[in-house]
Amino acid sequence: MANLTKEQRAARQAEELQKQQAEQQQLEQQRSELDQQRQKLEQQQQQLILQQEQLMQDQQQLNQDRQQLEQDRQQFDAERNLALLQASLEKPVAGEQGDVDANGVSTFTPSVESAATVTMVRHFPEFPGGPTEARVHSDNVRKWIEHGWLVADEG
Repeated sequence: MANLTKEQRAARQAEELQKQQAEQQQLEQQRSELDQQRQKLEQQQQQLILQQEQLMQDQQQLNQDRQQLEQDRQQFDAERNLALLQASLEKPVAGEQGDVDANGVSTFTPSVESAATVTMVRHFPEFPGGPTEARVHSDNVRKWIEHGWLVADEG
């Protein structure tokens, strides 16, 4: 720079200043772009938080619904079992005395076995200590065969 004229030095300084200003503008533009990206990320984060909260509420609702269904099922089973128990207690058992009408005649009619049973066997119990022989209603034989049981030889 020692051999340069004042005009040349001023021109070089102006070029350097212009170069610095261009770099400054570029840095400010990058900073602005980064700020915009940061704002977008913050918005996405807020949306994800809201979605997570909604999912948690949905999960809680599902758990409540599941508990309600389980309670309903238990109540249904209890009512059904109670009805079956009452029905079995109301039926006269063979050998028991029935009601007597005004003429002194017994109204008890012995029950006739409505369906035959079949003896079913399996070679190995389904679980430790499980049965290997069962008396099955004839309508249910096919289901038991599907579960590995065999019809026993009656002879």
